[in-house]
Amino acid sequence: AAGTDMRLTTTQGTVTLKNINGKTLSVRDGMKLYSGYTLSTGAKSYAYVTLDSQKVIKLDANSSTEIRAKGSKLEIMVKSGKLFFNVKSPLTSSESMNIRTSTMVTGIRGTSGYISVLDTNTSSVAITDGQVQVESTDTGADSQSVTVQAGQTASVAVQQNGTETTISLENLTVESIPGFVAVELHKDEDLQQRVQESSGLP
Repeated sequence: AAGTDMRLTTTQGTVTLKNINGKTLSVRDGMKLYSGYTLSTGAKSYAYVTLDSQKVIKLDANSSTEIRAKGSKLEIMVKSGKLFFNVKSPLTSSESMNIRTSTMVTGIRGTSGYISVLDTNTSSVAITDGQVQVESTDTGADSQSVTVQAGQTASVAVQQNGTETTISLENLTVESIPGFVAVELHKDEDLQQRVQESSGLP
């Protein structure tokens, strides 16, 4: 994982960590994470991961994600649940950060928002500041992409037969922001200002 310093900074509740071989590891705050690690949370549990100090990821309760890294290229695979991300400064031209689900890939440059996996065929991304490019994971002729602006939510659904993909956009409302994200917005005044200036959300 040279080029990306990934650390499990804080955990609360039941958090499970497995290495690339599936071996369960002892969880401790501040430990370094490597490519192939899978991080999972139980009920009423959270886990924070920092990447090069400028990128913060928070895993919601009952969620699971896998870290894939190669040099300064990073991909987070959200297998289930929800994940909040806050990239405080734009990535350099040599860096890349993608968040993947079973239905979409979100390219992160310098923004905040959250990913929700509803089921194996449906997932969404909500952007609270900045903008992202979202592509469906369907590699066939039906593959689609859309730019999601601050204050928008994109939902990507793939039919069970895999032959049809739909991407829908809707406006993000304060009421729709989940509690585990609202907590992060509430305690970070700089992030609050970014969100208000970028999306108009109060």
